[in-house]
Parts: sequence; C-alpha cells; structure tokens
Amino acid sequence: MLSNTTTCVIKVKPGLTRQIINLQHQGYCHDFVKLTNNNFLCLTTGQEFTAPEVEITVLNQIFDPQKKQCAYLHSIDTAVGLKGLLLIDSLCFNTTAY
Repeated sequence: MLSNTTTCVIKVKPGLTRQIINLQHQGYCHDFVKLTNNNFLCLTTGQEFTAPEVEITVLNQIFDPQKKQCAYLHSIDTAVGLKGLLLIDSLCFNTTAY
C-alpha cells in the first residue's frame, strides 16, 4: 500500500542550532518579524517596536541552497527588556538604538 504523505527534510547546520540554543539560554527567547513600515513585531507578545526602540546585531549568515540566497540571523534587544531573534533575507542595521 502506498502512502500519500510527503516528507520534507531540511538540513540545518549543527553550529547554527547550537548558536540559537545558546542565545535562548541567554534570554533571546522571543521571535521577531520586520514589518513593511520598518517597525519590528514581537510574535510572542504582539508588541510593535520602532527602529529607535531596538538594538539589532547581525549574528550569522546562512545560505539556503534551495532558494539560492542568504538569510541573516539577528539578535534584537528592546528598550523594554524583551530579547529575541530575527531571521530574514536582508541585513538589518539601526543607527539610533535606544
């Protein structure tokens, strides 16, 4: 009998996995997304932050061979103490952090 299920295998570099786990142990446990208005949304709390309210650090560059493009892992520290990670396909910098 044939199965109608499909298995998707995504390979993640062990070093990247260790880096994310270490960051989570350091309190970077929230997930962020960059909004079209250049604000940042914490997916855990629903709070939105403007660029001056966050400090962003580029941590790692990851190449996705299927998409043939890079993604960048960033840490985000907010003015209210929330810490988390942002993974997007472009570099994020802020020059006016809190």
